[in-house]
Amino acid sequence: MANSGNGPTVLPAPKLAANLTIVPAEDFAERPASITVGNHSVLEKVAWSSWGDETAAGSGTLLGVECEPSCAEGRETRKAAQLEASEPQFSPDNVRYYSRLRVTPTNGRAFTVEVRGF
Repeated sequence: MANSGNGPTVLPAPKLAANLTIVPAEDFAERPASITVGNHSVLEKVAWSSWGDETAAGSGTLLGVECEPSCAEGRETRKAAQLEASEPQFSPDNVRYYSRLRVTPTNGRAFTVEVRGF
């Protein structure tokens, strides 16, 4: 008997890696408040308005560096950003996680970071 009358199996809420630059990804958390998205880019003060479905939505502050003339000499940037985590997957350790994070900065170009390394 495949289902003993208890209804469908409820999937666990997905998690998101707090540092998307590490391969393989690690430090998964629900609703992380800070996320490293690049060598010179961090999302801080992240607040999630939805979480646990096929997508999660939130907002935060994208801190970065304009690498002109170089990243070491570049000007720091700070922009509000909208976030969308999507495409839940399972890791080999059976952790359900969002495999993509779309970041849309105010007055900036949107970009997507993929969780890699499994």
